[in-house]
Amino acid sequence: MEYTEITKSELAFYIRSIKKAMGWRWEDMGEKTGIAGRMLADYASLRHFPRDPEKVVMSIRQAVREEMKQRRAKQAI
Repeated sequence: MEYTEITKSELAFYIRSIKKAMGWRWEDMGEKTGIAGRMLADYASLRHFPRDPEKVVMSIRQAVREEMKQRRAKQAI
């Protein structure tokens, strides 16, 4: 698989899409990813771009996995 760098606009779209899909506020997303909610909002609005965008994506993916695991566990009860 060929590696391509994520662009500023792709990262912004990804962050906004996940936030909306999960029903999170910026503060929620920040707590779950370990990245300040304000920074995530800045990335999503194209004001800033992280030094390591892949790390941001991986943190978000991990947070989504954990959240989905918790939601499934609640439904099973």
